[in-house]
Amino acid sequence: MAQIISKIPIILVCTVLFHGCGNDSEQSKIIKPDDYTGIILSKNTSLRVDPYIFSAKISMLNKGETVKVLERSKTKSWIGKSHNYWYKVIRRDTIPGWVYGEHIKLVKSSSQSSVNNYIADYWDKEAEKLKKEISGKWWSVTVSGEFTDHCLEIESNGKYRSYKKGQRDNAVNGDYNFDFNRNEIVFLQGTSFNKNLNFIKRGNTYFFKTPGTKDYIKFKRIINK
Repeated sequence: MAQIISKIPIILVCTVLFHGCGNDSEQSKIIKPDDYTGIILSKNTSLRVDPYIFSAKISMLNKGETVKVLERSKTKSWIGKSHNYWYKVIRRDTIPGWVYGEHIKLVKSSSQSSVNNYIADYWDKEAEKLKKEISGKWWSVTVSGEFTDHCLEIESNGKYRSYKKGQRDNAVNGDYNFDFNRNEIVFLQGTSFNKNLNFIKRGNTYFFKTPGTKDYIKFKRIINK
């Protein structure tokens, strides 16, 4: 009887380990190619040679870009406070590489409409968030920071007002939206400076400038809304 009782804890331990290993095995299964489409969630996401944070970079992926998911790492990795898998992906039939799980959303590839709907919904949410972050009164400035001739008032509801200094009564009023591929604010009714603007984020601060590197116009926010 004593021998039988002494074996019970061992059996219980083995049972717990078996179930634990079973769950881990299920979590580490390899994803079949074509099962999922990956949508990149972070700007300038690194595509790496191996599933390690210090592995060499192959290229950078753009926010909102779609990739084909080939497989998933067998175990999760810690990066800072994040604990996630790595995913092996390929973009436009180029060299495959690994992306950390915090930077990618997996959507079933069997339904292209689901992929399209997710992407559309994702960019809608990004647009609403960005509208709140950039709303305010902006003024054109020189490279040295001196104010010049153009004022731009941006509302979080998608409206804007553009005018030259001293001519607010003759302002251009209209709606704006975003071209995220170009990081560009598109002013649908035009502007006093006759161009759209690139939005640039450094830390928590935004800057605007007209497209191009020569004779560009830069804007600085003077009032938040």
